[in-house]
Amino acid sequence: MRPPHPEQHELDPTSVTPLSKLEQALLAALDNQFVSTSVVRERARLLMLKTTPSVSRATLSKNQPLTVIFPACRELERRGLAERIETAGVPRWRRAGTVHAGEVIET
Repeated sequence: MRPPHPEQHELDPTSVTPLSKLEQALLAALDNQFVSTSVVRERARLLMLKTTPSVSRATLSKNQPLTVIFPACRELERRGLAERIETAGVPRWRRAGTVHAGEVIET
């Protein structure tokens, strides 16, 4: 069997660790629209407050620094779960594989 092309970012299933609680919350907060890191943080915080209040206070406070959130979003991107664009140097995120209305997809 041929090894994957170096350009492909396939993960070895045996080396993938489960998503952290923070990464799970951030992934749940992503949808098909690109939003800033701070918006992802706030959405994730609100979702966690609804589902697991005791975990959310410890894992994702309202004042959680973006220096913690950004690497977690990058990890989601690395795993192929999130997409990132930059607008004027500001990263914006959405769930991977989603298409916004009116977006052109190359085939």
